[in-house]
Amino acid sequence: MQSQPFLLFILLLCHTESIGQPNISGKYEDAFGASIDLKSDSTLRYDYRFDLMHFWTVGQWHVRGRRIDLTFMPIYDTLSRSNQPDSLVLSVDETTEKIDDVEFATNSLLSGGQSIDRMPGQVIAKRDRLYLVSKSGKPDRRRVRGFWTRKRWPTWYRKV
Repeated sequence: MQSQPFLLFILLLCHTESIGQPNISGKYEDAFGASIDLKSDSTLRYDYRFDLMHFWTVGQWHVRGRRIDLTFMPIYDTLSRSNQPDSLVLSVDETTEKIDDVEFATNSLLSGGQSIDRMPGQVIAKRDRLYLVSKSGKPDRRRVRGFWTRKRWPTWYRKV
């Protein structure tokens, strides 16, 4: 009978711990046209839009304490050319297809598509914000000048 109060204490402690955990999933945007959508199934979509450009990336995310690792998962199309072996190229959309020379050339003219380089590899979650990781390993709270303006904009992503 002595173990019942102890068991009740452990259950209450576990329940309050789960209540205190923030919900990290959701959509976050920065001041420069980028957004990160962390879905509850640990997948993500990164988008960057500026003027006529649109770069995107899909992947997975994993939490390690306050840090979130963002992993790029490329989507490929199969490029089929006559008298050459098939090859894989990054797809311009989220469906895998078999494409030919003409479609590949047309897709190359687009200003956008999948982008490996734009998505950060790691962010730090804190109070409905995602911070880039500075060289020292701490949240990057800098403000940088915008395009053609003197105004300084935050570098972090805020939950919308």
